[in-house]
Amino acid sequence: MKFEEAKLKGLFSITPEIFNDSRGFLMEVYQKELFQKQGIAVDFLQVNHSSSKKGVVRGLHFQWDKPLGKLMRVIRGKAFVAAADIRKKSPTFGQWTGEELSE
Repeated sequence: MKFEEAKLKGLFSITPEIFNDSRGFLMEVYQKELFQKQGIAVDFLQVNHSSSKKGVVRGLHFQWDKPLGKLMRVIRGKAFVAAADIRKKSPTFGQWTGEELSE
């Protein structure tokens, strides 16, 4: 996996390695040890899968008391994904970043 930290501390763009063969492909999307080596200490307790039609905007989500890590991937088409730093004591407080993701 290739990890690239965004301008917001703690936000990463992660590109998985894809292994193709005659049957199709295999892609590892999460491995706890690799994430921890990058300083991403998160144990995912829930995995969701959603689908959005073209033009849909999904809302901003945050948790103050027990922050959640979010792993997002686009399996078909394209999506513009944005993140804003609302952590009051963060050096990047108030900044945002966005990236177009695709399959």
